[in-house]
Amino acid sequence: MLVEAGTKEMDDDDWSSVTLSSRWGQDPKVISHCQTYRDGDPVVTRQKAPPYWVRNYPRDPPEVALRLQGVGSYPEHGTEEVGYLAVGNALQTDAVMTEETMDEQWTWIDFNRAFGESPVTLASIQTYNGSDAATVRFDKWGPYGVTARIDEPYGTSSPLRHSNEEAVGCVALERGAITDTDGADIGFAGTGSIRLPEQGSNYIEIDTSHLENPVAFAQVLTDNGGQSCHTRLDWDGGRSKVKVAIEEWGGWKCDDHHTREVIGYVVLEAGTHQLDDGMLVHVDTLETDRSWAEATYPEAVADSPVREDPPIITRCQTKQGGDPVVTRQSRTLGVNDHSFFVRLQEEDERYSTGDQEPFHGVERIGYLVAGSPLRLDAGRAANRVDHTRTSSAPISPTPTISHSSVANWIPTTSTRSSTRSTTVPPPTPRLRLSPLRFHMRI
Repeated sequence: MLVEAGTKEMDDDDWSSVTLSSRWGQDPKVISHCQTYRDGDPVVTRQKAPPYWVRNYPRDPPEVALRLQGVGSYPEHGTEEVGYLAVGNALQTDAVMTEETMDEQWTWIDFNRAFGESPVTLASIQTYNGSDAATVRFDKWGPYGVTARIDEPYGTSSPLRHSNEEAVGCVALERGAITDTDGADIGFAGTGSIRLPEQGSNYIEIDTSHLENPVAFAQVLTDNGGQSCHTRLDWDGGRSKVKVAIEEWGGWKCDDHHTREVIGYVVLEAGTHQLDDGMLVHVDTLETDRSWAEATYPEAVADSPVREDPPIITRCQTKQGGDPVVTRQSRTLGVNDHSFFVRLQEEDERYSTGDQEPFHGVERIGYLVAGSPLRLDAGRAANRVDHTRTSSAPISPTPTISHSSVANWIPTTSTRSSTRSTTVPPPTPRLRLSPLRFHMRI
């Protein structure tokens, strides 16, 4: 939760605008009260959002207009100090899950919140309704959402039809350092560009030496080249550097030439983290080949008041085999609500002959689960409140947080460098948040 407070000198002559300096993930809720008693006449504070708040937000900082208002037979009032408190969620990440309606046609996917600039956006197919090799391809990519479709290996300007509709999950992050609620640096997000062939090198090299156990994810953010393509990762020796490259399928029209594309990448420390804006994420790896392998994540990450299933992003981390490969995943094979299955997938139809199946060696797969936020909430009653007793809507969605649920995902010992504290304070059993309801009248 993001909180900002301040004061401003004003009288009852007119509205006075206050600019909020912090970055917000949504319009913050604002409370104001008179702080002084310089004029003995009764007075209250009034507030409103400027009419351009929605139109320009978040490119411009949010503002709130405040004023003093005399009461009853005391319409005029002298100068007083007015205090204001803005409460909301910080802008850093977003996670979106579509219905099972995605196919080869371009479809706009809205973010839940607007970003100040186009965020680094990752996407994975969440279902396995069609067995043909496929990935998610972006076209229009901006601060409010992305245009995406299911992309099969032979799709060019006339995309190959994906026979069954799929669900797609997206995770969007602001570019720059990624921090947790303690302010610890747990990763970063950025963008670059690649074309094939590229003079010098055909990849983006990213330094990850400041992280202990990094896991990387990358996405082609544009659709400038006609050939189907995806990203491929390769760690240089240990975990100090990762290379991000464009990989075209080995089949039709693959000529090792590709127009320059914008690549987005995210690197996160393995483990379960509560990000600075409140979102819970779990990052881990496993090894498999074309066989389904089960991946699990903490129950607290799975419990989401906003969506039934948290979006999951998977990417192959290694390059043990030279053939192009992507990851596919399925929740329907999972044995509980906090697991899923994942495997490698090649161009099956191209390389399959009769009973023979294509072969791909074991690779390491990284996965990112974007779960529910453990955060306080700020709500607002209906637009009309008068002198009658009014019951507010519950402040929701807010998960119930108990000692056991928090303990399920907070590690007792940190895996970070010894220069930081190695012990996480035990969670208090007194912390329990549930939907609130209260009454008000004027």
